Amino acid sequence: LVTVIRSAGEVDPKDRVSIYPNPTDGNLVISFEDNRATLNQLTITDILGRVVWMQKVVRQNPTEKLNLDLQAIESGAYYLIVEDELGAKQHF
Repeated sequence: LVTVIRSAGEVDPKDRVSIYPNPTDGNLVISFEDNRATLNQLTITDILGRVVWMQKVVRQNPTEKLNLDLQAIESGAYYLIVEDELGAKQHF
């Protein structure tokens, strides 16, 4: 069981990212709706800030769903950071 912790922060309303299910059994879906295709870096850290998983993703469509297999990650609580090519970050 992996729980992604959502943190408060300002997010541009046109840059919507959804993650589900939360908690997950290891298969996580990230849904993007931001009116542009882009390069994103996805990073998962533990609660101490240590990187446990990282992947660069080139999205072909502005609205896209990514299916992530995180079953290799040990059960626990984690943060997901979605960063675009301009360095803007969203924390979940």
